[in-house]
Amino acid sequence: MTVRIVPLRASADTAANWVSINPIPKLGEACVEIDTGFFKWGNGTDDYATLLHAKGAVAWGGITGLLSAQTDLQAALNAKEPAVAAGTTAQYRRGDKTWQPLNAAAVGLGNLSNTVTGTGPVVLATNPALATQIVLNSTGSADFYFTANSSAFAGRMRLATDGSLVFRSETAGGVFFDAYNGVATFRNFATGGTTILRVSAADVRPGADNSANLGTASFRWKEVFAGNATINTSDERLKNWLGELTPAMLRAGLRIASEIGLYCWLDGSRIHVGVRAQQVARILMDEGVEDLQPLDFAADASIPEGDRPSFRMSFLTFDSWEAEREPVMREKCVKRATATAAAVTDTVQRVATPSYRPKKDEVIDADGLVWRERPAGNVFGVRTGELNLFLFACQAAEQRRMAEQLEALTAQLQALSAA
Repeated sequence: MTVRIVPLRASADTAANWVSINPIPKLGEACVEIDTGFFKWGNGTDDYATLLHAKGAVAWGGITGLLSAQTDLQAALNAKEPAVAAGTTAQYRRGDKTWQPLNAAAVGLGNLSNTVTGTGPVVLATNPALATQIVLNSTGSADFYFTANSSAFAGRMRLATDGSLVFRSETAGGVFFDAYNGVATFRNFATGGTTILRVSAADVRPGADNSANLGTASFRWKEVFAGNATINTSDERLKNWLGELTPAMLRAGLRIASEIGLYCWLDGSRIHVGVRAQQVARILMDEGVEDLQPLDFAADASIPEGDRPSFRMSFLTFDSWEAEREPVMREKCVKRATATAAAVTDTVQRVATPSYRPKKDEVIDADGLVWRERPAGNVFGVRTGELNLFLFACQAAEQRRMAEQLEALTAQLQALSAA
């Protein structure tokens, strides 16, 4: 590398003259501004305006160029705002440079119209701190929709102009809920909104007559408390009357009555009175009332539809089900409580920790998720009311038979006495 040695020259003038004349300083020439103390090194090519000031300790005036642009830097600094004292989170900085309370009046909510026009969504912040209630008023035909996703209404709440409130899940298996005029209705989205359950101040009823069960064979209600007994339809106009019991039925009924006894459930200690459904079935098959069919199934077996017992006498029942599983849920805090807002929680499926101990009927899958599992099974049962009527009819027939025999014997004794 070759180092070029040039003679050192120095020229001096005011900053204004340097800019006005704008010469091309020679290589190595120092161009000194006698009024600012700055200088530039010439390179023999660029004019003065293009050259940069030499680096080093720079006075404040050099920040923006000439001192003439900042004639009094100290005065300029003195004119700046003083340090702003800290306010609180409940205050705002007003135009008169004072801290004021942040409230509805301060932001002018009283001057806003309560009418929303157009079709766009109205977006409300989560946990609005300035409002204790939100009032929606519409004189038109449009409903109000509340949804977590403005691009889709798959899950939403709707306040209709007729006053009804609808919670909706618009999916293939979705169920939605609406409430209007004192009536709450659960509907099936998949079938066009047909009613599943209707609740009013006077009654709770299914969506269609004689169409839904209360519980299932594998998910039974434990107790039913009622002020009156159940009412079963018994209108003759709805029945194809078959007449009296057959002799085989009468024989079976007497045998079933002799099977009535005492028992306790395997998980209980209270004493009950009743029959064993399988024994009732065996008696009916033995007397020819029912066809012969298998009864001895493992309790945890799910019996295919075609292999299940099918009984003509409706007081005898058999049900079977596949294994069923549902998630075990828990509440999870997604946002901690603050001084102005309550905590926000969400419901999620429980994940087992190393110390978690599953409860009864709970299982943990390979991913650590906790499920409540109902194993497959089957169960025999009886409709007690119908069975009791069957037994009453058998006992009544037996009493008539015995009365007829007694009457015949009495007649025979009277004839013998007369002879």
